[in-house]
Amino acid sequence: MAKKIVSSKKKNLSALVVDDDTVSRMVHVGYCTRYNFETNAVENGREAVDLVRSGRQFDVIFMDYSMPVMNGIQVSQVIITHTHTH
Repeated sequence: MAKKIVSSKKKNLSALVVDDDTVSRMVHVGYCTRYNFETNAVENGREAVDLVRSGRQFDVIFMDYSMPVMNGIQVSQVIITHTHTH
């Protein structure tokens, strides 16, 4: 399930962090929040695909390469295809 992290400052851009490693995910979320990104974080590629297919749009996506369920390349291909067809 996606975890939305909100900074107290004004938001301009949105980010999606996709990483199965908790520490890496926390580091990326920390940087995004520090720079005022409205940030969502998920643990695997399937969750990222589900978010994008639900209509969520992101200005930037930080994607791990090696993850369970779907790897970063597979997820990127699905997101690119979805973006071009919708």
